[in-house]
Amino acid sequence: SKAKKDLSFAEIADGTGLAEAFVTAALLGQQALPADAARLVGAKLDLDEDAILLLQMIPLRGCIDDRIPTDPTMYRFYEMLQVYGTTL
Repeated sequence: SKAKKDLSFAEIADGTGLAEAFVTAALLGQQALPADAARLVGAKLDLDEDAILLLQMIPLRGCIDDRIPTDPTMYRFYEMLQVYGTTL
């Protein structure tokens, strides 16, 4: 829906009262949205009720592919968390 409607994550997050990064993480399955924000995002993306409810469910975080990233930028973030994760 995002690509079909040619919306940016900033445009989707606008009006939710939440940070763009938080809404983006929710759309990528890593955060749960409050009901009002999920309805607003759902309306912008023409999502059905089931999809809107799914945006509100607590996700299984950290379930993104667990292989070591090969993209240089992603690897640097991975490395940073490996080195400083316990300190953070």
